[in-house]
Amino acid sequence: MEKIPEECADYVKEYMIGKGYELDLQRVSNEAKAFARSVYLSGDGNSAWIFDVDETLLSNLPYYAQHGFGLEVFDSTKFGQWVEMGIAPVIESSLELYEEVLSLDSRSSEDHEKTATVYKSEKRSELVEQGYQILGNSGDQWSDLLGSSMSIRSFKLPNPMYYISYQVSPH
Repeated sequence: MEKIPEECADYVKEYMIGKGYELDLQRVSNEAKAFARSVYLSGDGNSAWIFDVDETLLSNLPYYAQHGFGLEVFDSTKFGQWVEMGIAPVIESSLELYEEVLSLDSRSSEDHEKTATVYKSEKRSELVEQGYQILGNSGDQWSDLLGSSMSIRSFKLPNPMYYISYQVSPH
């Protein structure tokens, strides 16, 4: 689906700019913080928490507000221009959880052909091979959380604006 059904527009808008979205984000953050406090850290510096960036650490809500909260067909060029402006506000509840790890999407050209799930699974596997234990993982898409080398516990943030389907590569 390239855009939300028109009959859902008012609901999505109210959820996103009303209290629902912020409350759901805070609930997820609170659960993640409680889990983080409960995990035993080995002290060897090899514990990791993975964060997605868009709709997890940074909010594109102002962009979606300008473009009908999903009623318009997604335009990757316009969205790319928005991202390049560097004005996406932080999601405060995720900032509360954020410690020192920031994962940037630094895909090589051969990685661009991979699904998000495969790419992110491979990057998590690399961390595990380097000796890291992935304690937690926070993201707004199932592709951020599923696949191989999963964390001990994952935290799915709400995102009614778009969905990346969960696919496993045929390789």
